[in-house]
Amino acid sequence: VILGPVSLNAGAGMTGGALFLRRSELPSVNAEYVRPTELDETELQSVRAILEDYRLATDSQTAAKLLVGGLSELVKLVPIAKAGVRAPTSPKV
Repeated sequence: VILGPVSLNAGAGMTGGALFLRRSELPSVNAEYVRPTELDETELQSVRAILEDYRLATDSQTAAKLLVGGLSELVKLVPIAKAGVRAPTSPKV
C-alpha cells in the first residue's frame, strides 16, 4: 500500500503480487507491466486493516483520511500476466 506519490515508471518489472495506490497516481504507472483493477471486498478489508494498523502505529493523517473518506480512492495494480493481458511485443524485423 502506497499512500504518497510515486515516481514515474511505477510497477516496472513487476511480475507478481499486487500494489495498492491512489488513483491520482495512475499517470505515473508503467502500463507495459501492470494494469489497474478495482479492489474486491476481501482486498478492501485487508487494506482497511493495514491502514488501521499503520494509523495506530504512526498517527498517519493520510491513512486516517482514507479510512474516513472511503477506500474508493485506491486502485489495485496487478502484473499484466496476472490480469490475463499479454504484454505488447516488439514488431519483428
